[in-house]
Formats: sequence, structure tokens, C-alpha cells
Amino acid sequence: MKRRVVITGMGAVSPIGCTIEEIRKNGLEGNCGIAPLTKEEYKEFPIHIGGEIKDLNEEDYLSKRDIKFSSRFITLARIAAKKAFEDAGFSIADKRLPDTDYGVMITSAVGGADVTEAGVLSDKIGPFFIPGIIINSASSYVAMDLSAHGCCYAPVSSCASSSHAIGEAFRKIAYGEETMILAGGSDYPFTDKTIKGFAVMQAVYKGEDVERGSIPFDEERKGFVPGEGAAVLVLEEREHALSRHATIYGEIVGYGTSCDAYHPTAPAQDGEYAAKAMEKAILDAGIKKSEIGYINAHGTGTKMNDLAESKAIEKVFPDCKKAPFVSSTKSITGHMLGAAGAMEAILCLMALQDGILPGTVNLKKPDPECVINLISEKKSTDTSYAMSNSFGFGGHNVSLIFGKADEAEKG
Repeated sequence: MKRRVVITGMGAVSPIGCTIEEIRKNGLEGNCGIAPLTKEEYKEFPIHIGGEIKDLNEEDYLSKRDIKFSSRFITLARIAAKKAFEDAGFSIADKRLPDTDYGVMITSAVGGADVTEAGVLSDKIGPFFIPGIIINSASSYVAMDLSAHGCCYAPVSSCASSSHAIGEAFRKIAYGEETMILAGGSDYPFTDKTIKGFAVMQAVYKGEDVERGSIPFDEERKGFVPGEGAAVLVLEEREHALSRHATIYGEIVGYGTSCDAYHPTAPAQDGEYAAKAMEKAILDAGIKKSEIGYINAHGTGTKMNDLAESKAIEKVFPDCKKAPFVSSTKSITGHMLGAAGAMEAILCLMALQDGILPGTVNLKKPDPECVINLISEKKSTDTSYAMSNSFGFGGHNVSLIFGKADEAEKG
């Protein structure tokens, strides 16, 4: 029998904050974390704005040696995971640990590109080079940090990676393979070759206007704005969570996947298979389409992706007047690549918990071809279900559905 899976911990380091309180305030209020890039090494980039993390002292969480001999995506993943673990009521330092083996599924899109570029350019390859570049290292380091002896790996599907990680963790718990899993993603896109690679593909915004940079579904959109960060959720079997009187943020109820099998980077323009991922998630959740009141769209701000996603949403919810409200929180975080899905999952859970839907900030000229129920400002809601979409290069499509926590479960 399928078991219920709840979220009992959340941790993130992001352009809109590094604590749950900051992320809740900035995310739901629409306070944008995108700004002019600040570091000297970014001066030669073909982009000028981005979503950088602010006010994070990494040495509060890791040793100087750990930080020095690692890639930034691993460092950020370890910090976010520690935050999520402690938020769930556990502590390695205080020996407050789960009474069961638990797993880790933390992933990335570009992985240790910073270590790769530094090593190749200097031709100084040390013993930490390989652990620094491989994507599964985020999970393995977190497992070592938190003494996690359950499943430990990293499903990789470009910008859909962390949504796949959450979905696969959900299934493992729902069908009895694990009791608890830390799932999410981490990425650091601000390396010379990564940014130049996206730029030559015409995928990123190259202007300097912060307010007109990351504008998903706007007819003036000109590409995505990169953002760095990591986001991790603690997924737990519901009865186990209740037995330890855990705070429950919400429930994951549905997970659907598909593949366009169409192009290495472009989505299938008719949205057929993205729509199938959404349909599968709804079927898995066992709810009516009309019960979904909000969709946190993948919404990157690229011409093709936004149009394909809007067509997919139209296919699933053909009556626009009764369709869910739709927004893209990449308008405030930028595109956090392999961490995006997990970050957006956190924002969906916050939206359900607080009854506030985040808007697509700076949306001024909605694309008339995107016939969906877009909101540009925060909106009150009493909906019990929210969907989060993530799509990745290679045609990877993931939809997750989250449910509001029962009143009796709230911590």
C-alpha cells in the first residue's frame, strides 16, 4: 500500500535568503534577489546581472579546508542539508538523530564546473579534483556529514534534476524502501565557460536592467538570468513524522515524468509530453484537476520554453477561466539550474502554508501567445494543492504536486 510522505525539514541558501524566514518573506512578498554581479572575476562575463547569495559565512558551517578543497556546489549543498536536517529536529552535534537509516538524494546540473575549469586552466590536478567535479559528491559528502546510511545517489536531468530527486525520494518512501530522505539540488553557474556556453546558445539575458532581466512569460523576455544556490527538503513517512511530533510543512502527493525525445536543448513546442508529466502527477495524486489552485511554472524567461510550457498547461487545463493561477519565482531567484526545482518546491509549500501565492515579479507585458492564468503580484489563496513544473535540457519533464498540511499535523 502506498504510504503518505510529508516534508518535515527545509533548508536553502539562495539569492533571496539563507534562512527559511528570509526565503518565506522575500519569496512570498516578491522581493527580487537579482542584482548586478559583484565579484571581480565576473567582470569579463557576457552577462551583467545574476542571482548571487548574500550574507553567507560558509565557515559557520564548514572548515576552511573543506571549503578550499571542494567545489562550490558541494559546499552549498552541505550547508543547505545541515539547515534542513536541523530544521527537521535533528542534530549530529547534539546526537539527536533519526531512529532509522535515512537516505540522501542531492543533485546538480553543472556540478563542479569551477573545479574543472580551474584544474584544466592551471594544469594542476590534485587528489580532490575528481571528487570535486562529480555530481554524486554532493550526496556523499552530506551522507558523511549527517551519518546517513540509506540510499545515496544523484538523479541527473539538467534543470529538472532536483525535482527528479524529490520525486524519486517520494516514491522510495511511499513504497516502503526508506523512511526518510534528504532530497534536493545545488548549483554554481558563475564560471567563465559555463556562462559563455549559455551565452553562445542565446539562452541568457545579456542586458543590465535588473527589472527587465528575468521576466518569464513577458513578451519582451530575452533569456534566463543565472542564480546560484542550494535547496534541500527532508521527506519523511507520515506516521514516522507524527510519532516523533515533527513539524509538518506539507505533503507530497503526486509525481509525474516524461521525455520530449525531441532536441538536445529545445523543448517540443507543442508541449505534448510536458503535459503528460502533469497528467501523470495528477493521476498519481488521485485528485481532480480542479483541486490544483496554483502552478509554480518552470518559467525560465526564454522564448521557446515559456511558450511550450504554456501550451502544455493549456492542454491539461483547457478552461482558462477555471485554470490554476500560474507564476514563475525565477523572476526573483534567477534560474538556479539543478537547484531550481527544490527551491520552487519550498516556495510552493510556503504558499500553501501561508495562503499566499507568489507572483511573477516585473511581468508587465504578458505574452498573448501564453494563454495561461498568470499572476504578477502576490495573491491570497485557500487552495489545498500546488503543482511545481521543472524541465531540463534533453527533454526531461517533471511535475510534482504538494498538498497543504492537515490542521492536526501542523507544528
